[in-house]
Amino acid sequence: MKFLNNSVDYCEEYEFKKILSKQIKTYNVFLDKRNNICENYKNDGLNNNIYIPNNNKKYFLYITKKNGQYTTIYFFADTLSKKYYQDFLLVKNTLVNFFLECDLVFEHSSYLLEGYLYGSNLYASNSNEKMHFLITDILFVGDKIIEFDYPQRYDIINDIFFKLLPKMKNINNLINIGIHNTINETFIPIFLNNFKWKNEIICIENINNFNKTQKYLNVNKENNNSVDKKIVKTKTSDVFKVFNIETNDYEGLLYINSLKMSKHINNLFKDCEEKVLKCVFNTQFQKWSLNNI
Repeated sequence: MKFLNNSVDYCEEYEFKKILSKQIKTYNVFLDKRNNICENYKNDGLNNNIYIPNNNKKYFLYITKKNGQYTTIYFFADTLSKKYYQDFLLVKNTLVNFFLECDLVFEHSSYLLEGYLYGSNLYASNSNEKMHFLITDILFVGDKIIEFDYPQRYDIINDIFFKLLPKMKNINNLINIGIHNTINETFIPIFLNNFKWKNEIICIENINNFNKTQKYLNVNKENNNSVDKKIVKTKTSDVFKVFNIETNDYEGLLYINSLKMSKHINNLFKDCEEKVLKCVFNTQFQKWSLNNI
């Protein structure tokens, strides 16, 4: 929860951080008090466990009305997620705070939510690709803590945002906002096989009302499952785009980690612009790379 970084010079961001710092302190006091009253709140039984497989790129989302016409949406990267990715050279510098303004109309003055960021990043080379933020929990509505157990909090998220999803999915050219799937333990294997960003999944968040824990999956730096991907040559040397062969969705740039691989792929594309090739997903660098090179 301690996701607030040092203040920066930009005054609007500074004001947001002051408000959020106060809310987070209030929320942590609420959690401590709740857990001290009854230890069962920490683990209320297996039937209350909800699971969210994720990529450990947790963000907190603060939505506030700026004036009568605009709403400001602010994203703060979670400190624990940033710490986890500090040795992931191609990922760590993408977990940054950012905000945008839109004309969406909300009933209350502000909301504080959390969720996970998937897909592209702020430094994407392709302007057509977007980030995707999926909401998992709601902490505040205005100045009021949402004290209901998790299934009810999830219902509140749907009540507030479901009607707005068509607009939130096309909020701008940078990011889409949606609601994350939650599952019970039985459906974890199905989710891991069918989730749109399944190759990014590295852990599973277990939510038992207000108690949240992350369990990391046993994934290697290289996923050994090879998959056919459409690789498209660009005008820039050693830069190749990766596309899903079934949906044609853009899935980032091909990871080329050696001179040997560079020579090999440039030879493959000597007389063509695109090919379908076997690839594996590198979980450390969050990119696809050629298999067996």
